[in-house]
Amino acid sequence: MKNLDMKLTNQMAPFIKAIQGGMGAQQSKRIARPPFEYGALGVFGFFEIKLKHIAEYADLKPVVMQNFRDFGNCLAFIKNLDAALAFSDTVAYVQAAPFMGTTEAVADTTVGSSALYRVVSAAVDVMVAQSGGKDRPAW
Repeated sequence: MKNLDMKLTNQMAPFIKAIQGGMGAQQSKRIARPPFEYGALGVFGFFEIKLKHIAEYADLKPVVMQNFRDFGNCLAFIKNLDAALAFSDTVAYVQAAPFMGTTEAVADTTVGSSALYRVVSAAVDVMVAQSGGKDRPAW
């Protein structure tokens, strides 16, 4: 996390500010809106013209984009570690639950016990009554 923080504040922040400045902020400090009436090509052309001087920067691909890739890869790696840790914790809990004295969660398998089933069943009954009782579902 310290590496990500240093990369974001020291290396990426100046480029992010330059990109924001290149977008052409209005008086209200908002990014200028692209011309949506010209479709996708108009919006793309708007940003292409606004950021042309930044795209011509010589160190854009080898330095700037590599920093953004590194930052994104670190975030993806942390997300994957979190998912693996959550899975590991779940498996450990399931394996240790009988020894900790926790009771089993027994699912209610009786037909028609859930609230969703009752609501859908009532809706089907109303539709069947309006249709004259023909073609009633088997349930």
